[in-house]
Amino acid sequence: MDVRRRKTLWLSALVIGALLGWALLGAAQLSPGEHHYQLVRKTLENVDDVAGRWQHAAGEVYQRGKLVGYYVSIKRVTWGGSDPLNTAALTMTIFWIGAKPPENFTLQGSHDFSSGNQIGSVSAASSLFTSYIGKSFLREGDTLIIYN
Repeated sequence: MDVRRRKTLWLSALVIGALLGWALLGAAQLSPGEHHYQLVRKTLENVDDVAGRWQHAAGEVYQRGKLVGYYVSIKRVTWGGSDPLNTAALTMTIFWIGAKPPENFTLQGSHDFSSGNQIGSVSAASSLFTSYIGKSFLREGDTLIIYN
């Protein structure tokens, strides 16, 4: 085999390897069916009562840098139940811009105050998002991922 042919084969293998690696890396970072959102909090209020604490938050929802909706998040800490774990019961609803009333989906799960992370599943949705019902979610920082 001549040198020119070996160089061509070597470069082809290198390009194919790079493309395959890029594809695998991309798949690991964003699997098909995952839905990624950025949540930008605008308000946060704590309300204490005799049984514990309510935490109300709200803000904007972005997908691929575009404002697509708004969210309302309600966390509940109950003394003697969730406070020893430094966690709260979580309900968050995402309201999509457009229709009146807005299309939406609701997440329920737990919020860890130590890390700020949230996990759970989609518990309810309007017709646009019914495929989300029962899917798991993870929120780390401002990133919300709904898994397929």
